[in-house]
Amino acid sequence: MTYDRNRQQALKAYREKQESIARLIDGIRSKLEADAKQPDITWASVGSLGHVEELLRELDEFLS
Repeated sequence: MTYDRNRQQALKAYREKQESIARLIDGIRSKLEADAKQPDITWASVGSLGHVEELLRELDEFLS
């Protein structure tokens, strides 16, 4: 396998991962919007979102 072909395959795989991540982010956004419409928000709901926020901060730091 030549260097250029290997690089092209890596770029293709990278773009596929970016698209997959974008779909996941869209799904998370939709779930957050739906969750905000629930009639019975409790402190457990707040705690769950706090955990989500913590995980997203970890991801953000990983990508920095």
